[in-house]
Amino acid sequence: MEQMKVKANLLMRKFLFLFFLALLCVRYYAKAQMPPGYQSHAKYMVLDSANYIITYEVQAISGTATNDRNTDIQILQIGNDVSKTYSKYLFDNDSVCTMLIQKGTRNIPIYQGLASPEDIYKNHPKGKMTVSYRTFMTGPVLKYEEPMPTFKWELLSDRKTLLNYQCQKAVCTFRGRTYIAWFTPEIPLS
Repeated sequence: MEQMKVKANLLMRKFLFLFFLALLCVRYYAKAQMPPGYQSHAKYMVLDSANYIITYEVQAISGTATNDRNTDIQILQIGNDVSKTYSKYLFDNDSVCTMLIQKGTRNIPIYQGLASPEDIYKNHPKGKMTVSYRTFMTGPVLKYEEPMPTFKWELLSDRKTLLNYQCQKAVCTFRGRTYIAWFTPEIPLS
């Protein structure tokens, strides 16, 4: 009889261990799929005045097994000293959430799409790049600084007309990703 109790106790411990292990795995997987939380515009600080505002589309392949693409609209603001890149989708969601909070609403909508959770500041502080990364839901915003990276663009012979500008194709591999850009010398921005 005592031996059966020991076996039952051991079996229960194994079951609980596996149950909590499975729960941790589900929590980790769900965390990876959670959208980033909103950022109140009330917390923003003016760093520079934007001389140029450029909107562009970013497509990322979601996995190696499929050719599914996630699309984000990015905004690049270029000032005299500082440049900032961020997701238009998240910025728009932040605007709605900020307005709702100011009106006293307690239920804040969660952005359901896929967007880059990074705000990237070039030359802030001077000579460095700062990355502000939103974690899932209302988790903390992680920030880090690093020296300004150097990009080695390869100019290709491909050309096409975009918005009445004769553009040339350039390719760059940076941190394991390949970037394609179409540029024109008629718009002298770096």
